[in-house]
Amino acid sequence: MQIRRLVIDDHKCLVDFSVKFHTLDGGSSTILIGENGTGKSTMLETLLDIFMSFDSLAVEKQIDYSYELEYLFAGSIIQIYHSDKRYKIDVDHKNLCVGTMSTIRSYLKNNNTSIFPQRIMYFYSGANNKANGSFKLVNSQYIKACRDSITQYWNTVYLLNHEFTSQFPKRKYNFFREELTPIYLASILAGEDSFEKRYLHSQCHIERVESVSISLDLGKLPGRLREDVSEVGKDGILEIISFIDDSFTELFQKGYLYDDGEKFYFEINGIYDAYADQISIYELLEKLQTLFDADIEVYVSFGESRVRCSDLSEGQRQLIKILGMLGVCKSEDTLVLMDEPDAHMNPKWKYDLKQTIDQSLQEAINTQAIIATHDPLVINGVGKEFIRIFMYNRDIVRNNNWYFARAVEPEEDTAGMGIDGILQSEYYGLNSTLDAETKSKLEEKRDLLVKRQEGTISPKEQEKLHSLTEEIEDLTFSRNIPTDDLYDEFVVAMHKLQQENPISELTQEQIQERNRKTHEIIKGLMEK
Repeated sequence: MQIRRLVIDDHKCLVDFSVKFHTLDGGSSTILIGENGTGKSTMLETLLDIFMSFDSLAVEKQIDYSYELEYLFAGSIIQIYHSDKRYKIDVDHKNLCVGTMSTIRSYLKNNNTSIFPQRIMYFYSGANNKANGSFKLVNSQYIKACRDSITQYWNTVYLLNHEFTSQFPKRKYNFFREELTPIYLASILAGEDSFEKRYLHSQCHIERVESVSISLDLGKLPGRLREDVSEVGKDGILEIISFIDDSFTELFQKGYLYDDGEKFYFEINGIYDAYADQISIYELLEKLQTLFDADIEVYVSFGESRVRCSDLSEGQRQLIKILGMLGVCKSEDTLVLMDEPDAHMNPKWKYDLKQTIDQSLQEAINTQAIIATHDPLVINGVGKEFIRIFMYNRDIVRNNNWYFARAVEPEEDTAGMGIDGILQSEYYGLNSTLDAETKSKLEEKRDLLVKRQEGTISPKEQEKLHSLTEEIEDLTFSRNIPTDDLYDEFVVAMHKLQQENPISELTQEQIQERNRKTHEIIKGLMEK
């Protein structure tokens, strides 16, 4: 799925808020930038709550705001309108259903209609994850469904020897947890050839999965089922594994080590021998973790060494998380939400992040990634249609605070700007990227240049100007600054104007207006 438009009337900092996204066939990605507190994370959390509300009454009760959401799903345009606990859903601009949430749910169930993403992958790198509460609500339902399914299967097939055809539940809402890292690593490396595997090889030099160590805790199963499986022992565990995916049963049979009655320990070698795809490996290991609170450790070959996943660096683990999430969602309509995924990454990986995500999405059916970041490296060279700048909405004033958000498409592409240019453009609005001391010396020099031009400079100030000129010329940055007379005159004139009309900080609107005027002036000069 790919979101095209979101409108929020009044929710936290999203007041009279609207945002549009550019979409592409197969998959697309959009980067969100902006100051802290301008609504990037809030928007991601709001999208989660909107979708979760159709699966959880508890989440639906929390939505006390009106919204409009438009997205692409399975080749159709879906539009959802909500106000005062009433909903209207249109498909391809034709009404599908109208009413309360219970009415909507009944209609979709009775008509076997699917209009929602098959998976939502959510990654948050910060410490204060406000989405945790909503995830706990929907995933408690998922965990119960998994255990109920196992119980039903056990009672029907293993005890009564009857056929059981019900499908095992799938986790729709995938909130990244640290314990998922080894699962993602195993699924990438042991799965079929993929962009994610090749990229992980090239960037981290990790070659293959050597073994997977797994402990399963029977104490996490429902009471009666726990007792039944405990009586059977290893064979009971293998029966459950066969129900999840029988292609792995033989590997677990060979990999059984021992048990102490409650916990069963396995060492899985040759996971490649299952000839499974990336999603199948992920589904198996994730289900085992969900059902048994499994402790999973993956050992990989790293040159001549054998390394545990938990011993990899924070940056390597971060990359594994991103690649793993992308790899799992390619064959389904999926929404991927990432809040600062570039944390702990080196500059090269940050620089490549957008391209990495887009290359992965080239193999996707209909997936969208929305990424919030503060790092200019991530947007370097990215087209403006794939960036949204979040800023304070100065048209809405409450309690004398500019606290409300709006999202705009930039005026210019980042291509050719370079990092310094991006930082001093509408994207970040910095006046300078120089350190404070160097900036102070430059400003003092320009003050003295203005005085010399006006004929008011004293001998002592003339000496100081000479000294500053020598100091600045010794600095590395000066090698990249033009030194022709015309440029010097421009700098002096600009500095004089800034003294007469000081501006401590420019808004995005002011930056955009300045850019337009600058282009007009330069164009006029060139025409002359």
